Amino acid sequence: TSIGSAAGGTKGGEVAEPMEVQEIEEVEIESTPNLIREPPVGDVPPTQHINQVMGWQSALPSEWVPIISRDSQRQRRQSPQGPFSDAYLSGMPSKRRKLITSTKPQGNLSQVISESMATALGAAGMSSGPEVDVIAQRAGQDNTLRAAYREQVRTTLRHNLNSNPDYLPDKYPNTAKYLKK
Repeated sequence: TSIGSAAGGTKGGEVAEPMEVQEIEEVEIESTPNLIREPPVGDVPPTQHINQVMGWQSALPSEWVPIISRDSQRQRRQSPQGPFSDAYLSGMPSKRRKLITSTKPQGNLSQVISESMATALGAAGMSSGPEVDVIAQRAGQDNTLRAAYREQVRTTLRHNLNSNPDYLPDKYPNTAKYLKK
């Protein structure tokens, strides 16, 4: 029988021709024990350590190696992504916006400090209970702590804006006024 009839026939009674295939050579894969080594002991720069452990340079064209090395160093040095602006968040789908804003502190300064204190006490191993609630509540009402929190926000904002090339005090006069306080 022909291939066409074995496969259930073809249109118009044509007989299907067998497909040509190439023989694939079997290639023996070399074992590469030198790619995975124990990390060296002592003070080794991170790039040198990665290069010794990974051994990836030999598998790439030599002109790619410095570019990839530079990119990997840049990625390690990158500062973490700052929070999204309210304008950016307002353009997101509501479900995604809720996920992102759920981690953002909500409420006035006293509530934010109280919630932060309760979270910190929980992380320190204190079980939640009336004692933790009282401590957190008192922390939120402490004027010294609130002033220190405001100053820390102002200092952090000042630092972030000084390192941001897009910030121009003339363009954002209210922010500049807030930072001068």
